[in-house]
Amino acid sequence: MTSNVSLAVWCKPKKQTATTQIEAHFNYWRIAGDANFRRSDKEAISDFIEVGLMVDDPTQIDSIRIFIPLEVERIAVTDCSTYFTTADIAQGIFNELLRGVGAANSGPKSVELLRGDNSVFARVHSFTKSDSGIVAKELDLEKRDNGTLLTISSHALNDASALYGQSPSPAYFRLRINISDVESNPLIRVVSTPDRLLQSSYDQIEYLDFRLNEARTLPDPLELDMRNERGTGVKMRLVAFLTAIPVQSEISISNNASHKMRLLEHDLWNAYMPGGIPEGMVVYHWKRTASGLIESALTGEFTGEIGDFTAFVKLRTRRSSVRIWLAYLAVAFVFGVLGNLVANFVQSCIDGRW
Repeated sequence: MTSNVSLAVWCKPKKQTATTQIEAHFNYWRIAGDANFRRSDKEAISDFIEVGLMVDDPTQIDSIRIFIPLEVERIAVTDCSTYFTTADIAQGIFNELLRGVGAANSGPKSVELLRGDNSVFARVHSFTKSDSGIVAKELDLEKRDNGTLLTISSHALNDASALYGQSPSPAYFRLRINISDVESNPLIRVVSTPDRLLQSSYDQIEYLDFRLNEARTLPDPLELDMRNERGTGVKMRLVAFLTAIPVQSEISISNNASHKMRLLEHDLWNAYMPGGIPEGMVVYHWKRTASGLIESALTGEFTGEIGDFTAFVKLRTRRSSVRIWLAYLAVAFVFGVLGNLVANFVQSCIDGRW
């Protein structure tokens, strides 16, 4: 199991004098947290993490790196751009009054997000896909440092730059990563409950530990590459972290107060996930924006950017089901039988002695 290893995001600029900025958006969908949920497509239930990156000026960037402390296969990484053609989805993600216009039939593919006055808010890049997932020409995957380094390549950035040249607007990239291996999940830890078989219902404790660009918990070779490639040209001005958890789970401890929370609109977001989502999920949202001078954890210098970001959440979920009840009754029955046998044995020993 991967433990306390940070995620990382950085840009490799074309020149050290690059002046553009980026925003990083992370969404963690705790789908597997609802033990009673069954997907409509009958597939296995798993959590997802989404990474969204807003780039003000893609013409200044050669590539974008994303490190996930988990080994993933290409087929587990999908492009979310098609969902932005649904206006409610686009508005829900950006909290802006937007509508999405689908990709053109030729040329660089993207979904344009338009404001009410038809001005372009951003262009969501549409990755080219094959049967095995997003093509390597646009998204490179490298297994390293007990994780996976994803690189949005210069080919994808060139497409975004071509559209930027026609009409300057930010480029947005959004990837979804399926986390099928529960034991290797870098974000969620479930605390074992040794006495759960002795209870008809019990509280399950788990914690969500999200870290971004935290130098001390990044693998040393990766942290070195990060410092060498990113330079000082591209600043990160905002980090947003959102998690959607089942309504039966409650936050008992958080290192920071959430920016906002709400009940997820099931009818709208059910179509956003393959196989749907559980009824009654609650969304918690944290964010940090760069203001003034911030000390960079990587360089130790003071810059007007976000150096790192953490969100720690302890969850408490009440577990109660027919399966738990049956297990409890079975254990109680076994204890009862053993108790009677021991009592009879003790009684026979007493009777024999006297």
